[in-house]
Formats: sequence, C-alpha cells, structure tokens
Amino acid sequence: MKQLLVIVFSLVTTIMWSQEATVHVFGFTNSTCEQIDESYQLRTRIISKSFSNGILTVQIGDMATCCATFLPRATLNNGVLNLDFEETGTLCECGCCYEFLYQIKGADDQVKITFRNKEIELSEEKFKTFPVSYKMFKGDTINYTDKYGLRQGVWASPKDSLMIKEYFEYEDYIVKRRVRLYPNGKIKDEISRERFVVYFDDKPANEFWDYNKLIVYYESGQKKKECYNGKRDHYNSYDKGACKEWNEKGDLIYEGVYRK
Repeated sequence: MKQLLVIVFSLVTTIMWSQEATVHVFGFTNSTCEQIDESYQLRTRIISKSFSNGILTVQIGDMATCCATFLPRATLNNGVLNLDFEETGTLCECGCCYEFLYQIKGADDQVKITFRNKEIELSEEKFKTFPVSYKMFKGDTINYTDKYGLRQGVWASPKDSLMIKEYFEYEDYIVKRRVRLYPNGKIKDEISRERFVVYFDDKPANEFWDYNKLIVYYESGQKKKECYNGKRDHYNSYDKGACKEWNEKGDLIYEGVYRK
C-alpha cells in the first residue's frame, strides 16, 4: 500500500511539474551591438532580476553574432527556467556584446534561472576578475595588474629596468590611451582611440573602437608627429589618416599621408 502511495505521489508531482512548465515571453528587447576586442574576458551573467505584477524581468549580458535579429525562447522544467534565443536574419561574420531583456509570465522570483542550458550567475561585474598583482622595484610600484587583468600605472620593460616606462588609460575594459615615457619622464609617444557607432537603416547597429590618433614627441617635449583619422567607419586607424611632422625647433616639415 505504501509503495502504491509513493507511485501515486510521484505521478501527481510529475503532473504538477508538467503543468508548471508553461511560461510565456511577455516582452523582449536587446541592446545594440557593441564590439569589444577583449570579448574573451566578458562574463555571461544576469545583470538584474525583478518580479512585479506576475511578471519576472531578467536582464542578461552575453556575446552573440553581429547584425542578428533575436527571437526569445523560455522553458520551465523541474523548477528551472531556461532562457535562450534564436539568431535570424542576415548574419555578419563578427561577434558583439549584447544585453537581453526578458519579461516572463508563468514563473516567480524564486525560480532557478539558466541561460542557453548553462549555469549563470547574478553579477555586477561585466568582465571576469582575477587576483591583483604588482612588483616593487627600488621603492616604486611597477607592473600593476588590476582585478580585471588590466595593466595600470607604470610598467617597466625589460622587467629589471625602469628605463622604458608606459601607462594605460581604460574605458569599459578597452585600452583608450597608451603612453610611453622617456627616462626623463616626458612623453615619448601616445596612441589613443575613440568609440564609433555604425548605423544601419538610420539605427545604431554596431559599435567599435579603433586606434585613430598617434602623437610622437622629441625628448625635449616638442611635438614630432601627429596623425589622426576622423572617419566614422571601419578601418579608421591613424595610419590611414592625415599626418603632420615638425622638427625639433617646432617648424612644420611635412603634411600628408602616414609614413614611418
């Protein structure tokens, strides 16, 4: 008799779970495509989660194909809500960082969430994190790497010398500016890049960064060369832009295409 009750209970539980498995994507949006060189450092994560008036809202950050149109998918099995999407349309041969916003009916805020059939964490960190590391040399802190694995402050090359120093500036994990110094501490050269947005059908479709500005200095501090590419499309690196060169007295000696 007890065995029969166990079987009946199992059947009732199975029926309850199958009834629970009906969920509906009430709303879905995705951000524009953001190209990031260091995409391998991105963390697939739940950015935010909330529940109100019977609707579960989940925002997820992940990589996907450029130019795609996304169709949301959601299933609920054994108390686990799996979110997914299908890529449709004309796909480009590149990947982008996206944010996907799901609004779900049929699931509460206690449900376990997976994404594309994999475990996913709720995290404020957009990128993977690592132990901080640095070195001390003659009382200076050098070769400092922050929790994102990014180089900060003064770096020395070779490692046993402070003759060549450089430092970096970042924006959203992207190296925005790299500066190298002469031994006297003055800037030797700097290279920087800007964020560009590509539009498709008058809508922002893709974001990318490119090193579009170079400035080189003499050891005296006088500017030696400056190159800039202001085009707002792909392949807008500084070596495809306009350049100027000066002598050590500050006289303009060349203006034209990039030359080494």
